[in-house]
Amino acid sequence: MNGIKAMYNETNIPQYCGNPLIEALPIKKSKLDEIRDLSIIADWPESIQLLDEQSKIYALDTIQTVFQPIPQTIDLKESVDRLIRAGYVNRNPLARSGDFSQPPSIAIIGISGIGKSTTISRILSMYEQVIYHNEYKSQPIQTTQVVWLKLNTPFDGSLKSLLLEFYSEIDSLLKTNYYERFIKNRATTDVMMQSIYKVSQSCNLGVILIDEVQHLEHVSNKNKMMIMNFFVNLSNTAGVPIIFVSTPSGISVLRQDFRLARRMVSAMDTFIWDKHDNDKIWGLLVESLMRYQITQEKAVCDTGILDAFHRASGGVVDILKKIHISSQVLAMRSGFDRVNPHIIKESAKKTLKLLEPMMKAIESQNPFEELVYSDIRIPETLKNNDKCHIVIKTTDSLRKGNKQMQLKSFADPHDIRVIVKEAGLRGESAYISLKDAGYIIEKDSVLFGGR
Repeated sequence: MNGIKAMYNETNIPQYCGNPLIEALPIKKSKLDEIRDLSIIADWPESIQLLDEQSKIYALDTIQTVFQPIPQTIDLKESVDRLIRAGYVNRNPLARSGDFSQPPSIAIIGISGIGKSTTISRILSMYEQVIYHNEYKSQPIQTTQVVWLKLNTPFDGSLKSLLLEFYSEIDSLLKTNYYERFIKNRATTDVMMQSIYKVSQSCNLGVILIDEVQHLEHVSNKNKMMIMNFFVNLSNTAGVPIIFVSTPSGISVLRQDFRLARRMVSAMDTFIWDKHDNDKIWGLLVESLMRYQITQEKAVCDTGILDAFHRASGGVVDILKKIHISSQVLAMRSGFDRVNPHIIKESAKKTLKLLEPMMKAIESQNPFEELVYSDIRIPETLKNNDKCHIVIKTTDSLRKGNKQMQLKSFADPHDIRVIVKEAGLRGESAYISLKDAGYIIEKDSVLFGGR
């Protein structure tokens, strides 16, 4: 079976004392130690320079595994640690109180490719996923602790698919057979939901990570509300905190359920991650990749290189990695001794052909581009801080008449914003879509009596 035997670390924080589920978690470390633990540095021996050209190119793929923590990473790590411990406070197996009310949650909202899922997965990997408890301070305790579980939001918004994924993950960790049993018995969604609350409690589930929340944006309201209600009920019934990860297009999904929104403005945080500016953090990210070069000479990470990478990638980490790899390959095959800003620009043109419209949208300040490619731009109202407490409105005015008005404005098929956004999702021209909807009338149509 997966997992380790519990080892307990005493704490001086009153609400954590005497709780084996909390004391079995890793002790808090200094920020420097956190950075060292979170960092992933790929193996890159000097002997790579002796390889043939093709082997060098294959070796570059290791860059995809590199992980460089930044200040936002450490902030998120601290919030996740507090979240897990807060969720266990009222679930001490030695003193069950039955009070699972209002566990906090976290939302991570970031543009595509900025590293949301990679970062939170790396943070959770710092915790043993399964811990077995046998004895705590000479007191027998036979219980299993699943510290975290990661689920992906189904593309079709199917609650049943989400539930089956939950059971599949639990089976993989604990060697149980929930998935097979529910499939064989053709269990209904209601039956699986009731069981999931019990399973979450029995395995002392610490936190659930729900990734790709933006998938719910375009599913039916019925499926959307069923899944969101499930999240709320899971927290209330089993006392399990939830981490939501989404692109900006999923913000409306999280705002739609006001019980969930209220929880998002609890003592925990909502993290907003936009594209990186060309600053010291950007320099740190680029330097972490410049260790891995296959050209005859290593390029220095100077201002010209930093600027070129930033212009080419738009400040997006995933694209930065791709351009770094492609620029190394282009420089080597073109006979250049090292990478330079021109090589970076040319490699970006070749590598990002399919992404060209999105890259232009990243650089653009046109609000219509934001609607067409909503996953690559953070709304202006959320850009004040990387980490903020109040980003989801739950005021009385929203609970009254304005609540219905705001939800309607995003759902109205005649709303110009909806028309442009859906055109982008279908790969169609915004101009043609607006024309078809009657918002644009061409001059010739007016002159000759057409539409």
